[in-house]
Amino acid sequence: MRAHVESTLSAASRGWPDLPVSAEPAAVANTPIDFSEAPLSAAPVITIGLMHVGAVAALFFPSTVGVVSFLVLYVISAFGIVVGYHRLLSHRSFKPKKWVEYVLATCGALALQGGPGTWVAVHRLHHAHSDSDGDPHNAQRGFSFFDYRWVLNVLPETFYQRRYSVLARDIDRDPYL
Repeated sequence: MRAHVESTLSAASRGWPDLPVSAEPAAVANTPIDFSEAPLSAAPVITIGLMHVGAVAALFFPSTVGVVSFLVLYVISAFGIVVGYHRLLSHRSFKPKKWVEYVLATCGALALQGGPGTWVAVHRLHHAHSDSDGDPHNAQRGFSFFDYRWVLNVLPETFYQRRYSVLARDIDRDPYL
């Protein structure tokens, strides 16, 4: 299994620019980061909480414009996460024109799951430590943790110190992303 993760994360196969072999995620991940004690961050908790209050309030004030707006934004943000953040930025599965990359990244940002650099670094770290203590959204901690709780946590300082510049170096170099 570990060999599969390391081959999956190889810089050459994933197209991560300028990542020497010694800086690959599996090699860099010497010590897992402990995400279990991460406190909640006020900004996403308040923002997502207000969105849920608004969603409940919308039930009492139905409108065609509201329903269409919800559906359009849902599809755009989901597409931005799945195609933009995940397939394009995290895995470099395809190579679009730069303006398409920026549009997809902007659509991903609409999902409020963090900026592209942080999202990509967390996702690449997830692949390096899938379902272990070093996984930022470890499924073994329960449904709420891997599904949404990881978005609400303050990431440990060690995440930024040890991982961000290595795992999302290609994203960090682009001033738009």
